[in-house]
Order: sequence, then structure tokens, then C-alpha cells
Amino acid sequence: MKAIQLAEAGKVIRTHGVDGTLHLLADQPIEELAPGEALFLWEDGIRLPFFIVQAEPLEEGEWLVQVEELQSREAARRYAGHPFWLQAHLVGESAEEDSDLVGWKVEDADGKPVGVILSAVEMGEYILLTIDHQGREILLPLHDDLIVSLQEDHRTITLQIADGLLDLD
Repeated sequence: MKAIQLAEAGKVIRTHGVDGTLHLLADQPIEELAPGEALFLWEDGIRLPFFIVQAEPLEEGEWLVQVEELQSREAARRYAGHPFWLQAHLVGESAEEDSDLVGWKVEDADGKPVGVILSAVEMGEYILLTIDHQGREILLPLHDDLIVSLQEDHRTITLQIADGLLDLD
């Protein structure tokens, strides 16, 4: 499984019309917004995907975007003034290469092997790792505060892992 790489792409300026359409202003060039693509908006502390039904480019960097999940002006209004994210391949900058972590080895602070990274998904302030640990998949957060060391030449990350976290089902 490959990590979903997101890039902050701009801001929701306001709503447009009465059907929940969002008026977006992109900070950087957007290649294309096609039906079925996901636009990510911040809600309850996480970025949630909203699936595009229709997207119309306007002036330089501006878009009108209708998403499945927002059907009224009132529902869409709460996102006005807030940032939006897109998958990195849709915007003009390359996002952090979280997928480069797939295949890396993880060890605990004592140097004991934990497992191999199967996927890495950006979750806002941290990255959520899926790790093959003794034949089962476990989830571990990856944050700067938890990294003890990074050995790029050995593709190994040493993490400070809370007691009992590896034993959760």
C-alpha cells in the first residue's frame, strides 16, 4: 500500500451559490481537478476527503468546486477561510516523500527490531505508520519528538515507543 501524499494547495475563499459549491484560491498551480478526485478539508482535528463532483477553473488560481458531501451553502460555509489539501501529484510542488518510508526497518530505542514499514499516511502533525510486526500489522505514530535516530544508509528508523503500544490488538 502506498502512502497518500498530500500538499496544502490553498484556501477556501467562500461558498458559491446555494448548492454547497466552494470557491477556492490555490497558492500554487493545480494540474487538474477531475470528478472523483479528493479535496481534503480539516474537520475535528483531521483532514477528511471530500469527493469532487464538478470543478471549474476561473481566473488564475481560482476554482469553483462542488463535492458530494456538501449539498448546501450552510454546510459549505464552515470551511470558508480554511486551507484545503490535494494529493501532491495534482499540485505544482512535490510533497514530503512519505512513501519513501515503505520498506524501512523500525527498531525501538533499545535497538530491538520492531518490523518493516508497509505504509505511511500523513495525518496532520504526524505520520501514521503501518508496520509488519511479528506477522501482524500494527499502527505507530511517527513524529519528530519520537524519532531517536534515522539511518538513511541502512533504511532504519529508531523510535521511542510507549510501553505496551506494540502489544495492542
